[in-house]
Amino acid sequence: MPSQIAKPASNGPLFPDYLPHYDPLEKIAAHFGPLHVHGWMPHPEKGPAEFVIVYDSKEDLRLRRFWARKNPIQFHPPGITFFAVIEQPEGVGGDTIFASTERAFMKLSPKFRSRVEGLKAVHTTAAQLSREIEDNKEKSTVRRPVTTSIHPVVTVHPVTGAKNLFVNSSYTKRIEGFDDDESEYLLKLLFNHIASGHDFSCRVRYQPGTVVLWDQRACQHSQTLDYAVRERRHAFRLTCLANVPIPSKIEEEDDGCALEEGREMLGLC
Repeated sequence: MPSQIAKPASNGPLFPDYLPHYDPLEKIAAHFGPLHVHGWMPHPEKGPAEFVIVYDSKEDLRLRRFWARKNPIQFHPPGITFFAVIEQPEGVGGDTIFASTERAFMKLSPKFRSRVEGLKAVHTTAAQLSREIEDNKEKSTVRRPVTTSIHPVVTVHPVTGAKNLFVNSSYTKRIEGFDDDESEYLLKLLFNHIASGHDFSCRVRYQPGTVVLWDQRACQHSQTLDYAVRERRHAFRLTCLANVPIPSKIEEEDDGCALEEGREMLGLC
């Protein structure tokens, strides 16, 4: 078990071969940290609020169109995540592509890696909340208002010590200190780099009962919308909150490395 716990941090997705019910899965997930209650996604009618229902069909427009880390806008963004499939489109489709943000960072040139380290980015839920209300109207559920936060563009994983890109096209809106054109250019480059990285990604195909476990501090994911609208994809997700993102580099004008508890803990000062 201890060796398996370390796998999501170092290797990406892990695939248990059984589908636990709410209670045992909730107990397993709680081992990794406080459980996250999503700001707008639905939860089971008779299940815990921490469980998120993922349900795509012609009647429900909650579709995953972008590469994402779930809710990186929080002070403590998500870490370990469980995704359990209940119903899957027949034949093919509805897969998930996972990309390693550690390997994405290492694929950048050394000079470019040096340039993006130390930068900070603004993350917000504004677009997601607006789309949730527009798409689902009376079905929409908003539990908290628009949230905005600032996190490092490059973070250090507290378990592996590896550097990871911490930007995604769903929530990251601009680079702090850059003008709009500069920010848009850099973010678009990083988004495309992650999305097109076939040599640091994998594709997961599901069947009913599949459970996928991954660490959102080390990878991003995107659903493949390649199944007919009449088909249904039904799953539930459970996510644990993780550490405050640890910056890989402290700029000279900042107050110093000693103020970053995570960097001191990892011996980076």
